[in-house]
Order: sequence, then structure tokens, then C-alpha cells
Amino acid sequence: MTEPLPDLRRLQPHQLMGIRCVLCNRYLGAMARRLGPPLLDRWGYRYQLYACRPHCPLRRYPES
Repeated sequence: MTEPLPDLRRLQPHQLMGIRCVLCNRYLGAMARRLGPPLLDRWGYRYQLYACRPHCPLRRYPES
């Protein structure tokens, strides 16, 4: 099972840029993992979302 991806409209700019985790808003640094394929917003911009690695405090499902 995979994590549900957050709504792009609810994310802050630093979360969209991959600087902060999209789930808990912590600074990522070099420790990040990709969440799913890139998403397109309503204007056609592509965003690759990142979360804490290996454990995010708000993670809903175990990593496989």
C-alpha cells in the first residue's frame, strides 16, 4: 500500500521545491525519499514531492 499524496494546493512553496517534507514540513537536507511519480498542477507545472527518510512522524503506512 502506498501513501496518499497531499493536495498540491495545500502545500507551501518550500514543500513544493523539495526543501521540506510534504507530510510534516521538516527540513529534508540530504535525507529525503520521493513520493510517487511527479504531479501536475492545474497550470501544467510538474512537481516531484519528497518526504522524510526513512521515517516521517506523520507517515501512515510502513515502507516496503
